[in-house]
Formats: sequence, structure tokens, C-alpha cells
Amino acid sequence: MPAKTPEAVQRKVNNRKSKKDMGREAKIAELGGTSLTVKYGEPLDDELRKERTDYLFDLMYPKRHVFKSSGRTKQTEVERKEKARKLAADRYRKAKAERGEVVRGKNPTGSQQVYSPWYTLWAGAKQRAASKNLPFDIAQEDVRDLVIDLEFCPVLGVKLEWGNSKLQDDSPTLDKVVPELGYVKGNIAVISNKANRIKTDANLEEIGKVWCWLKKQS
Repeated sequence: MPAKTPEAVQRKVNNRKSKKDMGREAKIAELGGTSLTVKYGEPLDDELRKERTDYLFDLMYPKRHVFKSSGRTKQTEVERKEKARKLAADRYRKAKAERGEVVRGKNPTGSQQVYSPWYTLWAGAKQRAASKNLPFDIAQEDVRDLVIDLEFCPVLGVKLEWGNSKLQDDSPTLDKVVPELGYVKGNIAVISNKANRIKTDANLEEIGKVWCWLKKQS
């Protein structure tokens, strides 16, 4: 029958607690510790029960309070945030490099990061378009598509030299096919600097006249 009076309920609670205490002391004795005598129905008080539980855990896990140190000092919140910022910046730089865009900053050797050739052409064209108030709606990818696998000038057939620090005849340049249209999609080409100078702002008819004149002189 279920206990109904407070005294009966308390007896059931004491019986249950004392049974757990007896089991704990038996486990302590089994592990070689010093056990206490607990009578059925007479449990330990709460403070002593906590001490005996910690004592049992020490017997079961003797090294539970010993932690192996890595030898590194614990990072502060500021250091953790700075590390996270640098990781995010590295991921951003890597993603830009994979897309062929410029990666600013310095490389591992400490020297200035080298810009991709298409970025150099694109950035120069953007600056010229702004200074001369010309239309400009091309992206780096548009120039990259022209540069990839381009080895020779499509006009003169000379080999393009991408590593020149100064502008030379065989240096690649971004040309406006029709000058007045500006740097817009479908109106750009990568040709040698010499071909670009020959073309300059002349139209097809004017270039033809120059060719005819030179032909007569030879």
C-alpha cells in the first residue's frame, strides 16, 4: 500500500537513501578504501554523503584532478578576436586569389604582393577612363578572359612580355577597339604597346591611308 502519513513517507525516503549509501560504501570497500557502516533506514546526512561520493570518485578516477598542460598561456578575448579576424582575412585573400583578383598586402617573404596581370590592365584602364570621362563598365573577369593563354600580340604577332616593370614595345596593353566607345564589354582587346601606339586614336580609314603612303615610299 502507498504511504499516506508523513511519517510513512519519510521512512520510505530514508530507506531509499540508506540503500544507496550502503551500495556506495560497498563499492568503496571493493576498491580498497575505508568504508563506513550504514544501517538500513538510517542514511548519512547530506554533507557526509557528498564527502563519501567525492571519496568514491577519487578511488575510481585517481587522476581526475590532474590536467595535462599544453604549455601555452590561455588566450585573452582580445587575442581570440584578433586571431579570428586574421583567419577571416586569409580566407578572403585566398578567395580573391582564386578568382584572379588582386591580393593586397605582403607575401611571406615580406616583399610587396605582385598584382595579377589582368588587374594591372583593368586598374590602369579604369583610371584613364575616369580622367578622360570615358564609359567604363568592364570587370576584372572580362580582362582575365582576354589575357588567359594569350602569348602573342594579335596585331603584330610579337611575343608579349608580362614581367616588364616599364612600358616597352612588347608590353601588353588594354586597347579600345573603337576609341570613342570607351572601355565597355565587346570593345576591348589586349594588344602590344607598339600596336596600341600605331593605332592610337586613328580610325580604320586613316590607318589605311598611312599604310598606302608607306607602301609608296618603299
